[in-house]
Amino acid sequence: MRRTFPTQCPWCKAEVFYHTNGNGDCVYLDDLTGAPWPVHYCWEQSSRHQSRAERARDIQRMQLSVLKEVATGVRPVNITPVPGESTVDRIIREGRARKKAYQEFARLQAELRDNRRESKRK
Repeated sequence: MRRTFPTQCPWCKAEVFYHTNGNGDCVYLDDLTGAPWPVHYCWEQSSRHQSRAERARDIQRMQLSVLKEVATGVRPVNITPVPGESTVDRIIREGRARKKAYQEFARLQAELRDNRRESKRK
């Protein structure tokens, strides 16, 4: 699922936008002005100096952080409003979205833990 939302850069603490295309790729953007998308400086620097494995771990950690914030209610759930939907139905849909985010968080966390174990064995 493609997602974009405001967040804070983990390196410089600047206000940026996190974007993922839903296929495991993600990036920090300075603003949403359109193509060419202004990639945040820290993101570009980190990607130049990291191996692919380090980069993959950073992306996983970032995705875990975002999913945890959604699952715990720290970050709002972006759901499309439905005309005529009652408040109760909207709250139920938000709860389901949080539950799905938590399940994805747990899956990614287990995957990261397994990757760590595997790399220690080598």
